[in-house]
Amino acid sequence: MLVGPYTHTGFGQATQGEASFPNAQIPYGTLWPREMEFIDRWLLGAPMPTQAAPVAYYAMGDLEAAPGGAPGNEWRAAEDWPPPAKPRRFHLDFGNRLSEAAPASQGSASYTYNPFNYVPTRGGQNFFVDAGPFDQTASSGRSNLESRADVVLFTSEPLIRPLEAAGRVKASVVVSTLAADTDFTAKLTDVYPNGKSMLIADGIQRLLLRDSLSAASPVAAGQTYRIEIDMGSTCAIFNAGHRIRLAVSSSNYPRFQTNPNNGSLDWTNLIVRTAANTVHWGGSRDSYLELPIPERQTAARPAWTNY
Repeated sequence: MLVGPYTHTGFGQATQGEASFPNAQIPYGTLWPREMEFIDRWLLGAPMPTQAAPVAYYAMGDLEAAPGGAPGNEWRAAEDWPPPAKPRRFHLDFGNRLSEAAPASQGSASYTYNPFNYVPTRGGQNFFVDAGPFDQTASSGRSNLESRADVVLFTSEPLIRPLEAAGRVKASVVVSTLAADTDFTAKLTDVYPNGKSMLIADGIQRLLLRDSLSAASPVAAGQTYRIEIDMGSTCAIFNAGHRIRLAVSSSNYPRFQTNPNNGSLDWTNLIVRTAANTVHWGGSRDSYLELPIPERQTAARPAWTNY
């Protein structure tokens, strides 16, 4: 298995989105022997080479650090994916903070989601629009997505030491809405000391389908619900001095189709409504970002590569 920092059409290339990853370029033809070993194993019954680790994954790191000045931006060898990890929670807190200690008292932040004024997609796991890591703040003449009134930010203090996350990323958030249905989105970003906020992972959850993708669960106006937003898998190292950020909103279009907030699963229903949405935290409504922190880091270069 090969897990790299690649977009759908950018496999083997160092430049992805607005980032350029050192050592990520794969020379043409390098993987052919490995691919043939895989085919021979599963189609012909040939043994796999014992010297090769079954998993190679790339650990993304600080893209502005001097070479060798920060951990990451290197390949890792492993026996499995994701590597063994322990979950570490960063709790939504007052003052737009991400805190390692859960707040005892309850708080909330509300915003209005208008499907006609959606948060535009900037980066992510896309096919035909800008894909990969992109700065979510004002960059290259673009607007600052994180300053929008319908985006709620929660940011950690600057890290004292580097923090690696490898595996599945999720946000467990208590939410409510005054609409018949709505969406909630989450973005994980790496905030650099200069303020740049680089997208690492993102996801979305429709409130009506919070319990199942095949059956709708009723939504009552003002009622709180706990949802889990799956942001997929990654391997990223947040360098010392950087901050971890979770951005919560209700749209990310065209990566995800906008929710018309009308409570119907029938896409021919053209009724569109605005939604008053709320994110809750603290006490029994504890909301948090959960990162998988690997129990050990294997910095060995995969034996079968030429990197």
